[in-house]
Amino acid sequence: MKIATLFLFIPLSLNMLYGQENAKTKIVNLEKKFATPDSKYYKSEIKIPEEVVECNFLQGIPKENTVRKIFEIPIKQGANPITTSKETDTNKIYTYVSLDTIKKEKTIIVDTNCNLDFSDDKIYTFSLANYAVTKYTKEHDILCPVIQVNYFDKYQNKEVLFYLKLDPYSSDKNRSSYHSDEDYYLEYLWYTCHFWEGTAIIEGKEYMVHANSAKTNDFTQIELGDNPRFLFFQPTDTIFPLNYQINDSVIINKEIFLLKEINNDNLTLETLGSSHAYNDTTNICIKKLDNKDVSLSEIIKNKYVFIDFWGSWCNPCIASIPKLKELYEKIEGRKDVDVIGIALEYEEKPEKLSSIINNKRIKWGNYWVNKSNVKSLTTPHQRFRVDTYPTYIILNDQGGVVYRTFGSANTQKAIDFFLNLIDNK
Repeated sequence: MKIATLFLFIPLSLNMLYGQENAKTKIVNLEKKFATPDSKYYKSEIKIPEEVVECNFLQGIPKENTVRKIFEIPIKQGANPITTSKETDTNKIYTYVSLDTIKKEKTIIVDTNCNLDFSDDKIYTFSLANYAVTKYTKEHDILCPVIQVNYFDKYQNKEVLFYLKLDPYSSDKNRSSYHSDEDYYLEYLWYTCHFWEGTAIIEGKEYMVHANSAKTNDFTQIELGDNPRFLFFQPTDTIFPLNYQINDSVIINKEIFLLKEINNDNLTLETLGSSHAYNDTTNICIKKLDNKDVSLSEIIKNKYVFIDFWGSWCNPCIASIPKLKELYEKIEGRKDVDVIGIALEYEEKPEKLSSIINNKRIKWGNYWVNKSNVKSLTTPHQRFRVDTYPTYIILNDQGGVVYRTFGSANTQKAIDFFLNLIDNK
């Protein structure tokens, strides 16, 4: 499960600009980009469409299927009231969704030219069988088309082009929350596709910087704006990076940097010194369920360890507990291996976490980190770059990472790797 935001894949571009910097600071110039189906890390914001009840002002609505709905989403904050005039800027994107229960297909038409008429727009057809594809995987991402929208912004007095990713197989609620399967299948989600990109050269190595704006309700914005979120990674990285905000500290190539300010799409990084003291598990601190601090190095010393990063709020994490129980039963009593859980919790006291551990009769050691401290350089989430749940990390007896994966769909794969590792070490 992702917190707040979800990860998608997009391409990298090396056509970057560099700003002025000195020995203590580095300036990263960020340029606005649009996502394409190719791949690299990108933070996407979810947009939830609203159903339109009165839609007589819309033209070209197909009449073939009686199971249908019309949805809308504002292009900019402060959207104007709906009007029946095609010449008027409605500030909204309208979408037609219908079901063919015989063919088991879902049809979606997006008013991509914002003219309040579906007859001149592309028709997308999706098989309901693909609801079985695991969410947030490459296989699922391929099923989600990127939609180009042409919108005339009367305030800028020009046509604006932007992109959104359409996810026909997701919704903002659990299936059980809907009155019928038809209502569930008619739902869909939008994901934003714009981001800002730049590069930073740290000790001779190139690092990519991606940023997402906090102004997520304006698809047409030109500048990054205040309080954006940042990702730092190298083009060859295979581990999803953490996201940071202004005044956070980040470790890049063994150096600690403060994200000092953002000004006119220029990010200023201030050098704070070497990260040498944070490169092992000695200084990683977690809490026991009684709120007492403990060093991770004390727990994992000279052991092969399977770490489950989870949380009491994470339903996929909780659903994976039975498989972890089977794993623990196979290694319980061994002194050279261990299974531990490290939960990310939003509350000041882990009462809900303790309740789940007791009710589920979880025997392996469990510890926790408060969400307010997750970006501290002394947390395992910072050290191992974790912000997807569940995440599974396997350490050798020297504390080195030998395997990592995320998602409940990969729980058994992680377990199998661990069992094979400890049986053949």
